[in-house]
Amino acid sequence: MKGLGLLDFNTDQVEQLKAKYGEDKGDIRFPLEGWKALALIDDLKMMQTLPEWKQS
Repeated sequence: MKGLGLLDFNTDQVEQLKAKYGEDKGDIRFPLEGWKALALIDDLKMMQTLPEWKQS
């Protein structure tokens, strides 16, 4: 059973992350280096957070 992820509906963001972090079996490769893993998490957070001027 597969659940829906944050990026399942935004293929542009998925392709950006695949280009930056690599691809593994069609998914975004999760980096093993600590700093790269934190960078990926930060990128995901930034993609899902609206800028302050767009909120309201």
